[in-house]
Amino acid sequence: MGVITVLITAFQEAGTIGRALDAFLRQIPPDAEILVVCPDGETTAVIRQYAARHPQIRHVPDPGKGKPAALNIGLQAAQGEIIVFSDGDVYVGEDALAALLAPFADGQTGAVTGQPVSLSPRDTKLGYWSRLLVGAAHQTRLARDEAGEFLLCSGYLFAIRKHLLTAKRGETARGKEITRAESSPRRP
Repeated sequence: MGVITVLITAFQEAGTIGRALDAFLRQIPPDAEILVVCPDGETTAVIRQYAARHPQIRHVPDPGKGKPAALNIGLQAAQGEIIVFSDGDVYVGEDALAALLAPFADGQTGAVTGQPVSLSPRDTKLGYWSRLLVGAAHQTRLARDEAGEFLLCSGYLFAIRKHLLTAKRGETARGKEITRAESSPRRP
């Protein structure tokens, strides 16, 4: 399957980044790397503490130009053949990484996504709405994917072969060239 890079973008997530890193550290293979692209000092301080104890973690400086720029910076720094994208406030479940990466063993799979699940308790108004909206968004994405209207992928947990992102250049945004992945043909 090749080397795995976990690419996490974080902004003002000093209170959550440690838990996110711990979840991945329990699951990554020994040769994997975790890159955290982050512009703010408080979150960066937590990342550096983790990096001092875990050599597979690297902080990647981010000039603070937004998430798309952060993703491109991280992608350029990534050594892995498969890139796992996540966020600094996302906690992946036990064995989530193994389940996400298993389809890549066939050599034909190009991308795989995880399913977001709300951790908020149902017995509060916020928890009720959080669970309802996360579930509804997922069902909408599934329906649109089946109809060929939407490429189902979640920014919370998404893996793709790096060459699919770097092989084809796409449109430009604000005068800068960006990359795009080509999707495989749709099912009939």
